[in-house]
Amino acid sequence: MEELAVKVVISGPYNLVSYGLLPFVAGALAAIFVPKSELRLARGTYVFAIGLAGLVHALCFFSWAHTAEAIVAGRAWMLMLDAASAWFALGLVLALLAVARSYDAYGHAQGAVLAFIPIANLWLIFSRSRDKSGAVFPWFAKGFVGVVLGLVLATSGNAVTKQILEDRVSSILDSKTFPGETYAQFLVNNWGLRDALDNIFNFDGKPFDVDFTTTLVDMDVEGTTVSFFYRLGALGTMFGVSESSIKANACDTPLVLTLLRAGATFKHVFKDKNGRDVSVVTVRRGDCES
Repeated sequence: MEELAVKVVISGPYNLVSYGLLPFVAGALAAIFVPKSELRLARGTYVFAIGLAGLVHALCFFSWAHTAEAIVAGRAWMLMLDAASAWFALGLVLALLAVARSYDAYGHAQGAVLAFIPIANLWLIFSRSRDKSGAVFPWFAKGFVGVVLGLVLATSGNAVTKQILEDRVSSILDSKTFPGETYAQFLVNNWGLRDALDNIFNFDGKPFDVDFTTTLVDMDVEGTTVSFFYRLGALGTMFGVSESSIKANACDTPLVLTLLRAGATFKHVFKDKNGRDVSVVTVRRGDCES
């Protein structure tokens, strides 16, 4: 279950919403089995209640600001359960609010379905009340003031969600113990492959000795291709390095394999001391599937 939870937790924003769709629909359907109260919601109160529900729903994701810590501790399942519960509760609450609005506007519950149909939901919102007498709500939760405050609450909920998602990214980028392959998949999901490669392969310009005959002198990211440039020793010979060993090493490295499966290409260019090409080895996804 933890493996599935990690996959869900590191998803991009749009996929996170799609994962929440099932528990949201389940919550809305569960409202069918909840005994209906005598509560009636006029237009202003309905908008206010929706905004409040949206804000509370956003606050339920506060724990996601600590995504990195949860994954490292093996508790990503708790974040997934938290999200599923929040989406289920939102579906249930919005359905019950829609039923109360439908009773107020039409005298029956059937109009509640309009709340879940884009554009048609405006008809439910703006329909006049059949009976002005009903539950008494505070002045700030009804009429024009209720509508304005409802929109403010909804906007605040969006702001909270955005901040939590930003904190989620920061917690992973700043983590020193986050698994490399999970880190790579997270960047691909949230930033796209090109930006992920730019972030991961950020060469500082200092030559690095790979072994006693080979020095990494440069690195370049162009599109979805990462190129490594090596300078060979005086003999200009690749000792202990072959095309098969380079490809095997790439496929055995979880972070690199994750990026290959996402569509990245790795090119290793070996040059002699005069800058002439000695060998070029290109590693693609297919090399790890044979």
